[in-house]
Amino acid sequence: MKQLFFRFLLIILVAALTACGDTPKDYAGRAEIQQDLDRLFKAKENGDEATMLEVSQRLLSSKQTIGAARIMPLLYRAEVLARHGKTEEVNALFDKQFAFVMKSSGSCSQSAFISMKAEVWQEAGRLDLAVTDYNSAIEKCPQMDNAYSKLSLLHSSGSDPKYIDVEKALALAQKAVDVNGASKALNALATANAAAGQYALAAENMAKAIAAAEKERQSPIQIESFRNRLSSYQNKAGK
Repeated sequence: MKQLFFRFLLIILVAALTACGDTPKDYAGRAEIQQDLDRLFKAKENGDEATMLEVSQRLLSSKQTIGAARIMPLLYRAEVLARHGKTEEVNALFDKQFAFVMKSSGSCSQSAFISMKAEVWQEAGRLDLAVTDYNSAIEKCPQMDNAYSKLSLLHSSGSDPKYIDVEKALALAQKAVDVNGASKALNALATANAAAGQYALAAENMAKAIAAAEKERQSPIQIESFRNRLSSYQNKAGK
Protein backbone atom coordinates (compact mmCIF):
# COMPACT_ATOMS: atom_id res chain seq x y z
CA MET A 1 0.00 0.00 0.00
CA LYS A 2 2.81 2.37 0.93
CA GLN A 3 4.57 1.64 -2.40
CA LEU A 4 1.42 2.50 -4.33
CA PHE A 5 1.08 5.73 -2.37
CA PHE A 6 4.65 6.85 -3.14
CA ARG A 7 4.28 5.90 -6.81
CA PHE A 8 1.10 7.96 -6.97
CA LEU A 9 2.89 10.86 -5.24
CA LEU A 10 5.75 10.64 -7.77
CA ILE A 11 3.31 10.79 -10.70
CA ILE A 12 1.69 13.90 -9.24
CA LEU A 13 5.11 15.50 -8.67
CA VAL A 14 6.27 14.86 -12.24
CA ALA A 15 3.01 16.22 -13.61
CA ALA A 16 3.35 19.34 -11.48
CA LEU A 17 6.93 19.93 -12.60
CA THR A 18 5.92 19.56 -16.22
CA ALA A 19 3.08 22.00 -15.77
CA CYS A 20 5.44 24.51 -14.18
CA GLY A 21 7.85 24.25 -17.11
CA ASP A 22 10.75 22.70 -15.17
CA THR A 23 10.82 19.67 -17.47
CA PRO A 24 9.79 21.14 -20.84
CA LYS A 25 9.14 19.06 -23.91
CA ASP A 26 12.15 19.41 -26.22
CA TYR A 27 11.94 20.87 -29.72
CA ALA A 28 11.01 18.77 -32.75
CA GLY A 29 13.62 20.52 -34.88
CA ARG A 30 15.41 23.72 -35.80
CA ALA A 31 12.24 25.35 -37.16
CA GLU A 32 10.62 25.24 -33.71
CA ILE A 33 13.75 26.65 -32.10
CA GLN A 34 13.77 29.52 -34.61
CA GLN A 35 10.10 30.20 -33.90
CA ASP A 36 10.86 30.63 -30.21
CA LEU A 37 13.89 32.81 -30.98
CA ASP A 38 11.65 35.00 -33.15
CA ARG A 39 9.11 35.21 -30.33
CA LEU A 40 11.89 36.18 -27.95
CA PHE A 41 13.15 38.99 -30.22
CA LYS A 42 9.62 40.32 -30.68
CA ALA A 43 8.99 40.24 -26.94
CA LYS A 44 12.22 42.16 -26.39
CA GLU A 45 11.15 44.83 -28.88
CA ASN A 46 7.73 45.14 -27.21
CA GLY A 47 9.09 45.10 -23.67
CA ASP A 48 7.03 41.98 -22.89
CA GLU A 49 8.96 40.66 -19.90
CA ALA A 50 6.56 37.80 -19.15
CA THR A 51 7.05 36.32 -22.62
CA MET A 52 10.80 36.94 -22.47
CA LEU A 53 11.01 34.92 -19.25
CA GLU A 54 8.75 32.14 -20.54
CA VAL A 55 10.45 31.66 -23.91
CA SER A 56 14.02 32.12 -22.65
CA GLN A 57 13.40 29.46 -20.00
CA ARG A 58 12.26 26.99 -22.65
CA LEU A 59 15.23 27.72 -24.91
CA LEU A 60 17.74 27.47 -22.07
CA SER A 61 16.20 24.23 -20.78
CA SER A 62 16.49 22.50 -24.15
CA LYS A 63 19.36 20.12 -24.86
CA GLN A 64 19.17 21.14 -28.51
CA THR A 65 20.11 24.80 -28.05
CA ILE A 66 23.86 25.28 -27.71
CA GLY A 67 26.31 28.08 -28.41
CA ALA A 68 24.79 31.06 -30.22
CA ALA A 69 21.23 29.72 -29.83
CA ARG A 70 21.61 30.21 -26.07
CA ILE A 71 23.34 33.57 -25.98
CA MET A 72 20.35 35.84 -26.68
CA PRO A 73 17.95 33.86 -24.44
CA LEU A 74 20.57 34.06 -21.70
CA LEU A 75 21.14 37.80 -22.11
CA TYR A 76 17.47 38.70 -22.41
CA ARG A 77 16.50 36.61 -19.38
CA ALA A 78 19.36 38.06 -17.37
CA GLU A 79 18.37 41.61 -18.33
CA VAL A 80 14.84 41.11 -16.99
CA LEU A 81 16.13 39.59 -13.76
CA ALA A 82 18.72 42.36 -13.35
CA ARG A 83 16.13 45.10 -13.85
CA HIS A 84 14.17 43.60 -10.97
CA GLY A 85 17.20 43.52 -8.69
CA LYS A 86 17.61 39.73 -8.72
CA THR A 87 21.41 39.82 -8.53
CA GLU A 88 21.90 36.32 -7.17
CA GLU A 89 19.64 34.82 -9.83
CA VAL A 90 21.61 36.56 -12.60
CA ASN A 91 24.91 35.25 -11.26
CA ALA A 92 23.48 31.74 -10.85
CA LEU A 93 22.06 31.85 -14.39
CA PHE A 94 25.43 32.74 -15.90
CA ASP A 95 27.23 30.13 -13.79
CA LYS A 96 24.83 27.44 -14.98
CA GLN A 97 24.92 28.42 -18.65
CA PHE A 98 28.70 28.81 -19.08
CA ALA A 99 29.30 25.20 -20.12
CA PHE A 100 26.47 25.32 -22.67
CA VAL A 101 27.46 28.61 -24.31
CA MET A 102 31.26 28.64 -24.32
CA LYS A 103 33.28 25.95 -26.10
CA SER A 104 36.36 26.41 -23.96
CA SER A 105 36.95 26.81 -20.25
CA GLY A 106 40.17 28.81 -20.75
CA SER A 107 40.74 32.16 -19.06
CA CYS A 108 39.82 34.22 -22.13
CA SER A 109 36.64 32.18 -22.65
CA GLN A 110 35.69 32.88 -19.05
CA SER A 111 36.59 36.52 -19.56
CA ALA A 112 34.28 36.84 -22.58
CA PHE A 113 31.44 35.37 -20.55
CA ILE A 114 32.04 37.70 -17.60
CA SER A 115 32.15 40.65 -19.99
CA MET A 116 28.74 39.59 -21.34
CA LYS A 117 27.37 39.63 -17.80
CA ALA A 118 28.89 43.08 -17.24
CA GLU A 119 26.93 44.33 -20.26
CA VAL A 120 23.74 43.00 -18.65
CA TRP A 121 24.50 44.94 -15.46
CA GLN A 122 25.24 48.05 -17.52
CA GLU A 123 21.97 47.72 -19.44
CA ALA A 124 20.10 47.40 -16.14
CA GLY A 125 21.79 50.48 -14.70
CA ARG A 126 23.90 48.55 -12.17
CA LEU A 127 27.14 50.27 -13.11
CA ASP A 128 28.80 49.20 -9.86
CA LEU A 129 28.43 45.54 -10.81
CA ALA A 130 29.31 46.27 -14.44
CA VAL A 131 32.61 47.90 -13.46
CA THR A 132 33.44 44.98 -11.16
CA ASP A 133 32.80 42.38 -13.86
CA TYR A 134 34.58 44.30 -16.64
CA ASN A 135 37.64 44.58 -14.41
CA SER A 136 37.37 40.88 -13.53
CA ALA A 137 37.23 40.02 -17.25
CA ILE A 138 40.35 42.11 -17.92
CA GLU A 139 42.18 40.54 -14.97
CA LYS A 140 41.45 37.02 -16.24
CA CYS A 141 42.41 37.87 -19.83
CA PRO A 142 44.51 41.03 -20.38
CA GLN A 143 43.91 40.66 -24.14
CA MET A 144 40.14 41.12 -23.72
CA ASP A 145 39.73 44.17 -25.97
CA ASN A 146 35.92 44.16 -25.74
CA ALA A 147 36.04 44.60 -21.95
CA TYR A 148 38.53 47.49 -22.29
CA SER A 149 36.27 49.16 -24.89
CA LYS A 150 33.04 48.73 -22.93
CA LEU A 151 34.59 49.88 -19.66
CA SER A 152 36.10 52.89 -21.42
CA LEU A 153 32.69 53.89 -22.76
CA LEU A 154 31.17 53.51 -19.30
CA HIS A 155 33.79 55.91 -17.88
CA SER A 156 33.52 58.42 -20.75
CA SER A 157 29.80 58.46 -21.51
CA GLY A 158 28.02 56.38 -18.88
CA SER A 159 24.64 57.33 -17.46
CA ASP A 160 25.93 57.95 -13.91
CA PRO A 161 28.27 60.97 -13.48
CA LYS A 162 29.82 59.21 -10.49
CA TYR A 163 31.60 56.83 -12.84
CA ILE A 164 32.83 59.39 -15.37
CA ASP A 165 36.63 59.34 -15.38
CA VAL A 166 38.04 60.67 -18.64
CA GLU A 167 41.67 59.80 -17.93
CA LYS A 168 40.73 56.22 -17.14
CA ALA A 169 38.51 56.09 -20.24
CA LEU A 170 41.39 57.27 -22.45
CA ALA A 171 43.81 54.72 -20.98
CA LEU A 172 41.35 51.83 -21.35
CA ALA A 173 40.43 52.77 -24.93
CA GLN A 174 44.08 53.06 -25.93
CA LYS A 175 44.70 49.61 -24.45
CA ALA A 176 41.79 48.24 -26.49
CA VAL A 177 43.27 49.74 -29.67
CA ASP A 178 46.70 48.34 -28.82
CA VAL A 179 45.21 44.86 -28.38
CA ASN A 180 42.97 44.99 -31.45
CA GLY A 181 42.39 48.05 -33.63
CA ALA A 182 38.80 47.08 -34.35
CA SER A 183 35.99 49.57 -34.88
CA LYS A 184 34.64 49.15 -31.35
CA ALA A 185 38.04 50.00 -29.85
CA LEU A 186 38.51 53.02 -32.13
CA ASN A 187 34.98 54.16 -31.33
CA ALA A 188 35.76 53.96 -27.60
CA LEU A 189 38.93 56.00 -28.13
CA ALA A 190 37.09 58.64 -30.18
CA THR A 191 34.41 58.87 -27.50
CA ALA A 192 37.02 59.30 -24.78
CA ASN A 193 38.81 61.95 -26.90
CA ALA A 194 35.54 63.87 -27.20
CA ALA A 195 34.89 63.60 -23.46
CA ALA A 196 38.34 65.12 -22.92
CA GLY A 197 37.57 67.95 -25.35
CA GLN A 198 40.05 66.58 -27.89
CA TYR A 199 37.70 66.96 -30.85
CA ALA A 200 40.34 66.90 -33.59
CA LEU A 201 41.66 63.60 -32.23
CA ALA A 202 38.08 62.36 -31.78
CA ALA A 203 37.38 63.05 -35.47
CA GLU A 204 40.61 61.35 -36.52
CA ASN A 205 39.88 58.21 -34.53
CA MET A 206 36.23 58.13 -35.55
CA ALA A 207 37.29 58.23 -39.22
CA LYS A 208 39.48 55.21 -38.47
CA ALA A 209 36.54 53.52 -36.73
CA ILE A 210 34.39 54.03 -39.83
CA ALA A 211 37.05 52.52 -42.09
CA ALA A 212 37.43 49.55 -39.72
CA ALA A 213 33.65 49.09 -39.48
CA GLU A 214 33.32 49.01 -43.26
CA LYS A 215 36.10 46.43 -43.47
CA GLU A 216 34.39 44.38 -40.76
CA ARG A 217 31.07 44.67 -42.63
CA GLN A 218 29.30 46.18 -39.68
CA SER A 219 25.62 47.07 -40.08
CA PRO A 220 24.77 50.18 -42.15
CA ILE A 221 22.99 51.61 -39.08
CA GLN A 222 26.18 51.34 -37.02
CA ILE A 223 28.31 52.91 -39.73
CA GLU A 224 25.81 55.75 -40.22
CA SER A 225 25.90 56.40 -36.46
CA PHE A 226 29.68 56.64 -36.63
CA ARG A 227 29.45 59.06 -39.58
CA ASN A 228 27.04 61.32 -37.71
CA ARG A 229 29.38 61.46 -34.75
CA LEU A 230 32.34 62.14 -37.04
CA SER A 231 30.47 65.14 -38.45
CA SER A 232 29.73 66.35 -34.92
CA TYR A 233 33.37 66.04 -33.85
CA GLN A 234 34.57 67.81 -37.00
CA ASN A 235 32.18 70.69 -36.35
CA LYS A 236 33.33 71.03 -32.76
CA ALA A 237 37.01 70.78 -33.77
CA GLY A 238 36.50 73.65 -36.22
CA LYS A 239 35.16 76.04 -33.60
